[in-house]
Amino acid sequence: MASLLQKIMIPTIVMIWATFYLFEVMQLHIRNQHLIRPAYFILLALYIFNTYGDVRKWKKEQAKSVGQTGEGFKIPAEMKTLAIIAIITVGYLVIMPLTGFTFSTIAYLAVLLLALNVRKMLTLIFFPLALTIFVYVVFRIFLRLPLPGGFVGF
Repeated sequence: MASLLQKIMIPTIVMIWATFYLFEVMQLHIRNQHLIRPAYFILLALYIFNTYGDVRKWKKEQAKSVGQTGEGFKIPAEMKTLAIIAIITVGYLVIMPLTGFTFSTIAYLAVLLLALNVRKMLTLIFFPLALTIFVYVVFRIFLRLPLPGGFVGF
């Protein structure tokens, strides 16, 4: 069986997207909320049941392999990294409206690279700057879509 991370990654991404979509729809007319809420809660229930089943299967396989190797139950390093990335991403989403897209995205990408054990200073500086400038140019200049300005308004 594939690792637990591989089994739950796609359903988790879909659930995160659905949650953001629910929050977006909540700002619209009440009629739209009546359309999306039932579908969202059905999706949430399916996600919970699916994840619960995957975790149970994974634990059974871990228990079998523990019996063969004699090692204790450990949380894989990839699960810890995924949890850290999720916490960093939630923090990014909270501070972006306050500090604006550019500053928060540069900081987010730099912290994310540190969490992924990237230690080269050139990469830690260049990659967040280049990617933020690229996204800013695409969205602001070519697509003419607004990005959060924050306290600076940039």
